[in-house]
Amino acid sequence: MKRKNLVLIIFLLCIALQSFSQNNNKHLIHYEGKPIFINGINVAWNNFGGDVGIHKEWGAQYDSAWFEKLFKGCEAYGVNCVRLWIHIDGRANPEFDKNGYVTGVDAEYYNNLDDIFRKAKNHGIFIMPVLWSFDMCKDFTKEAGPTAGKHHDLISDSLKTVSYVDKVLVPMVKRYENQCNLFAWEVCNEPEWAIDRPGDKWDYKSDFTVSLRNMQRFHAMIAAAIHKNSKKMVTTGSAALRWSSDVPPALGNIWSDAALQKAYNDKDAYFDFYQIHYYDYMHNDHFDPFDLNYPFEYWKLDKPCLIGEQPANDWRDTLYKNDVKVENAYKNKYAGHMFWSYNGYDKLGHWDEFKDECKDFCDLHRAEVFPFTACKTMTGSFLNFKVEKGKGKNKLSWKSDEPELVMYYEVEKSTDGVNFKWERRILKNENNDPNYFYNDKAEGKVFYRIKYRTAGGFEGVSEIFVAE
Repeated sequence: MKRKNLVLIIFLLCIALQSFSQNNNKHLIHYEGKPIFINGINVAWNNFGGDVGIHKEWGAQYDSAWFEKLFKGCEAYGVNCVRLWIHIDGRANPEFDKNGYVTGVDAEYYNNLDDIFRKAKNHGIFIMPVLWSFDMCKDFTKEAGPTAGKHHDLISDSLKTVSYVDKVLVPMVKRYENQCNLFAWEVCNEPEWAIDRPGDKWDYKSDFTVSLRNMQRFHAMIAAAIHKNSKKMVTTGSAALRWSSDVPPALGNIWSDAALQKAYNDKDAYFDFYQIHYYDYMHNDHFDPFDLNYPFEYWKLDKPCLIGEQPANDWRDTLYKNDVKVENAYKNKYAGHMFWSYNGYDKLGHWDEFKDECKDFCDLHRAEVFPFTACKTMTGSFLNFKVEKGKGKNKLSWKSDEPELVMYYEVEKSTDGVNFKWERRILKNENNDPNYFYNDKAEGKVFYRIKYRTAGGFEGVSEIFVAE
């Protein structure tokens, strides 16, 4: 066979294999272009509504040591992502004026959230922050303070939604745009329980309800704002498949692009993947993602779908053992699973009841659970790396988000953007100054990147910049 023909065959084979791999992974969520199976858990809180920020009556409740223990355990048992609730019912954050408009966050809010991300990052764990829960439409004001719930108007009044978007959401999204272990933003936990659903046999509802259109608009406005200010993904925590598919017996996908954009006309109003929850009462209605008779393909979803909650004991799941749930989520081609919950608040499951199943699954499928480890080997853009062309020299600058943790940086350069060579090691600034500079002689078109290594042995690489 002629060499030219052999090269052509190999080239076509590579294209075919790449296409097969992409199609074979289309049900998985892709992070920075890499497919990942979520082997996750729900934290979901240590102090309900009070993990971040300062409660008006109870003060600061953030427990740094508790979160360190959490993430250390996740790393040891192969958990790659946690679902963490933030505002919940609004009792501690954000801040509201007397008319219910959002005014911002308190002085400790970002200090707490920064520390959570930092601790998770040090253990290679992704976080999926859940902004709100249907609890925002309950009334907890007697037992938990004046802003604990009763925020249904934040959903139904678009001007109040705008106040949240402008004063809290956009600044927060921008702050964490380059957070290497922020997996995705979740708008709301189980919003369907706060939607007016007359005649629904699943009759559970919050104290106050809003129209379906208003809830869709609320989600759409938040999703659009995130997409306009960040490259991070967005989803919401739908209570069941019942509301996330157009295939009977489902009632229709109320979270599709078309549904969201009908409620709020903006092309950025969409979710990057779907999320559904499961408890055993859903089985008889066939909204059971672990039923091998109804795999992911059955529901004809146009995006990957994550099982964001499943109970971890037989009080609310008499049908499946934990190892079966995890393996069936994988077999049915869902994007992953997340056990409820780390602290076992409501007796639906506890860390000690599911941690071994998480570890066993990770040991069997490590390449899919950890195709990369958050903040260790994947590309990071959080160094704010820039290259400017000067007179006879290329001016490199970068700024570390955690200067006290980095041992050193290494400048690498390339003439083709693929093959990089070491250029110079830059030791950390003695005073922890986060700003770094390096001047290199200008020599035509050159590609640069920055590598770094932390005191804990973690390594990262910046994005690539070119000087021409």
